[in-house]
Amino acid sequence: MKEITALLDHFRLNKNEISILNKWRRWAYQVLKRRNFPLDLSICAYGKHHLVDRVKPFGGGYIFWSKACNGCQLGKALINLKQNHGLDPAYAHCTFLESGLLTRDQVKPGDVYALPSILD
Repeated sequence: MKEITALLDHFRLNKNEISILNKWRRWAYQVLKRRNFPLDLSICAYGKHHLVDRVKPFGGGYIFWSKACNGCQLGKALINLKQNHGLDPAYAHCTFLESGLLTRDQVKPGDVYALPSILD
């Protein structure tokens, strides 16, 4: 019984972390929307791996731009080239990646980062 309780507590903690992240994302989105900042929370880039291009700290988290995500074969190939051969793409391969992406985790340019999804 103790193992089941520990397992349930683990899932509750993970769910709370996700909801806190999403609350922060919604807050950041509202603030940035008032400032006419190009940002969209409904794009398919959330929940995928990204090749981080630029990073800007914002409100206890970060806005970053991605050069590639693993949502299509081209993006997977670009991430693979970066990881295995150190080759960086010159620009983003997808129009959706022109929007900034929000995260609370610290990211650096050149990292391959797994961006958590939006589960709302």
